[in-house]
Amino acid sequence: MIKTTQNRYNGIIVEEKHLPDSKADFITEVIQLIKSFKNEKLLWIKIPIEKSEFIPELKKFNFEFHHCNDNIL
Repeated sequence: MIKTTQNRYNGIIVEEKHLPDSKADFITEVIQLIKSFKNEKLLWIKIPIEKSEFIPELKKFNFEFHHCNDNIL
């Protein structure tokens, strides 16, 4: 499973360095994250520009954009 941390607001965070390389593995991991953290209010996944193909997959699970910078959405 993808490594996560918890922020001061009890949100679950996935840093971009912990994402799998393949889209298929990413989808599998996101499904597991959703199941594991279904009772949590916040699940943040940072997507680097190099893995932008993951973004449409997150939208399928109703993830919303929150903020971005030059290299991360």
